[in-house]
Amino acid sequence: VYGLRRRVAQLPEGVIGVAGDLFSEQCPVAWPTTPLDYLVYSAAATEHDEAGYRAAYVEGLTHVLGWLKQNGQSPKRLLFVSSSSVYGQKDGEWIDETSPAQADGYSGRLMLEAEQVALQSGIPASLVRLTGIYGPGREWLLSQVRQGYRVAIDPPLYGNRIHADDAAGLLAFLLQA
Repeated sequence: VYGLRRRVAQLPEGVIGVAGDLFSEQCPVAWPTTPLDYLVYSAAATEHDEAGYRAAYVEGLTHVLGWLKQNGQSPKRLLFVSSSSVYGQKDGEWIDETSPAQADGYSGRLMLEAEQVALQSGIPASLVRLTGIYGPGREWLLSQVRQGYRVAIDPPLYGNRIHADDAAGLLAFLLQA
């Protein structure tokens, strides 16, 4: 298992670090040259604005796909970790996998654009739309509750949460399937 990060020291034990930057077109020096079975694209925007989302999700994925092509690599499948921000419904509607993705905000629109990059990559691709990831280092929701945040009642606000370990387990399951 290879892991691409700017600072590879933060990768878990057993993951072969590839120091690189998704924002650069330049293929990382340590990019593997052997065939790759699968690609899991699970990036995080460093800047939470329109330019930051475009750089991390649309351009970053485009760069990685270019690096694969440059090295003659064609994984069996691409798992693209997306977000529920692709859904624009906000009047209490129930959302599931059959709901239309009609994002209002820049984050959802750019995630939809990145999803299309994945689907049109020439690699069989699956989109995994996660939301509300929590766990070590992801304390935003707990912080909101501690500060007295109350859930909207009219229209009702529904949420879906997943622990980071469970999200990783889901991705591992999908790779095995």
